[in-house]
Amino acid sequence: RIQPHIAKEVREPSSKMDEMGPVIQEIKPKVLNKVDMKEEWIDHVKVGLEQVVNDPLGTGYGTIKNKKYKIAGKTGTAQALYDGPVSHSPGLMLWNVTFAGYAPYDNPEIAVSVVVPWSTTDKTHVNLEIADEVFKAYFELKEKREKDGLDKATSTKKVENIKSAKEKQSE
Repeated sequence: RIQPHIAKEVREPSSKMDEMGPVIQEIKPKVLNKVDMKEEWIDHVKVGLEQVVNDPLGTGYGTIKNKKYKIAGKTGTAQALYDGPVSHSPGLMLWNVTFAGYAPYDNPEIAVSVVVPWSTTDKTHVNLEIADEVFKAYFELKEKREKDGLDKATSTKKVENIKSAKEKQSE
């Protein structure tokens, strides 16, 4: 269990727009505690979580479409009596559907938890549809950022274009 934190590092300001300043503080993850069990047992659970989404017999297989993101997770369904704000017939049975997962399973960088209360029989997979869309949005944004911003030559060129446009405006 890792202590939640927001920043990876703190940097000095830079006088150049296309460069970041030097790192003045690096924030290392703090391990709060660790599960006391054999690593092979944990690995066995990880295989099961991968199979939930990636094995044709897994409960998340048919609904989680974005297999290329190497998603692993656990589905859950709990039957419940509706006790919400909308009037209904007594004894209305619904489902609380859940999914907790992470990706990529071989080097996790995102974890997702979805809880959908009071789901009806025609919406028992809405939890998986939501999770699938969240993973897709995350990896598409990551890919776009890597393509648009992390390439030094590309970002330098963008900064030069911005500077050039500002200079033209001031003329």
